[in-house]
Amino acid sequence: MRCKPSLPCCVLLVMMGCGASQSSHYTEPQSNDGKRSAEIQLIAESALGKGGEVFATGDFANNGHQQAIVMNKLAVTENQAAGVLFSRAAIVQKDGPDWTEVLRCDEYLKNSEGYLSAVPAAGWRLEFPTSNGGSRSFKFTPLHSYGADPAANAPAPAIDVRWNPAVRRYQVFAGVFQAEIRMLETPASVLR
Repeated sequence: MRCKPSLPCCVLLVMMGCGASQSSHYTEPQSNDGKRSAEIQLIAESALGKGGEVFATGDFANNGHQQAIVMNKLAVTENQAAGVLFSRAAIVQKDGPDWTEVLRCDEYLKNSEGYLSAVPAAGWRLEFPTSNGGSRSFKFTPLHSYGADPAANAPAPAIDVRWNPAVRRYQVFAGVFQAEIRMLETPASVLR
């Protein structure tokens, strides 16, 4: 979905980003002019509600477009491994005057073409590994997978997500880019 950046459209628009410098590194969302900080916060709140925060901005895909990571962070009460914990997040991108959501992570990881993984989770950990010379690689690790056996105590594997320049969207990378899952199966209810 695309629109001209106006307040009514921003409120309805879930797919938004922010503009700043075009570099492949990420920066904390700080600005010398209060206008950009206010715009970035409006984007986060429009995408994820009042609890939405901007985590980082930059040209993560190395595609010449400014992107921002917005998320609903989880409160952390104990020591944690590297990364930031969140319940929902989105990567949004500025394309001309328009803003577009290019990745969504809530219960599932998904892009405009479908699901990137069939692993549902109640929360996630996001890590920023080093850039691979092009786009940045994001590691999404499910914190609590639905249906997982808590007694198994096995940590869920991280899902490596990168920008695929050939198709111009984020996809899972496992040595090669993986196609999206168009539709998840609806589990059958068993009645007794």
